[in-house]
Amino acid sequence: FGNYEVRLPLVTLEESDRKQLEEAYAKYKAGEL
Repeated sequence: FGNYEVRLPLVTLEESDRKQLEEAYAKYKAGEL
């Protein structure tokens, strides 16, 4: 998931896909903290 953290800002995504990734990423970070 380390690479995912670096790549996330670099990828262009559809709006819906981007929101889904942001939600999943937020849950991942919240679960890790």
